[in-house]
Amino acid sequence: MVYFNGWGSWPPGDTLIHILRLDRGTERVDTVGAYLRPWLEPPRCVLAPPELPWGVAPDGAVVVGRQRAYGVNWHAPDGTITHGEPVPFEPVPLTDAEKEEWFREGYLHWGTASVGVSARSTAFRESFRELYATREWPAVLPPIRPETIRVDPEHRAWVRRSMPAGSNATYDVFDGEGQRLMSVTLAGDRRLAGFGARSVYVAAFGAMDLVRLERYERPMPSR
Repeated sequence: MVYFNGWGSWPPGDTLIHILRLDRGTERVDTVGAYLRPWLEPPRCVLAPPELPWGVAPDGAVVVGRQRAYGVNWHAPDGTITHGEPVPFEPVPLTDAEKEEWFREGYLHWGTASVGVSARSTAFRESFRELYATREWPAVLPPIRPETIRVDPEHRAWVRRSMPAGSNATYDVFDGEGQRLMSVTLAGDRRLAGFGARSVYVAAFGAMDLVRLERYERPMPSR
């Protein structure tokens, strides 16, 4: 199965973005979820992508992050929607330090992470920075970083939360009812990469953009 956003009209006429599922065997496409377009800031705002972070569980359920009332919604395979309770969130003011970190992550991590050495030209880096320079910036960071939400074998959604510049990556872990169970912080320049039967895989970024894959025992909530 392949899951993807269905964009519909552009500029946005429909207020919904539909999450579609493609069966590669039958080539059948159906809708497994939908959410309101999160136009929280001007369309040219660098922190306002036209889609929300979402992910897919092993059983086909889809989890969608909420930026306004921070939390998650679950779309079950039978069409049932579970709305998790809003989670208190202290907005992070956007300073030059956050802008620089956002640029760095966009350049190093967004869609370019691979295990090994990844060479990127100075010209590409500068073109990426010029793109950011032409965009508008809001006063605060959105609660959720614009990354795929990964779901572990226990049907828990790992949502990366926005933090002040220089902070370690922090993930809030939500259960299938949308309740936050715990928070997990990864030390250093590390990002969640995936899960094994009992483990969690982490991408660790080092000097010269070297990416190392690490494996740890998957944490469980204390309760």
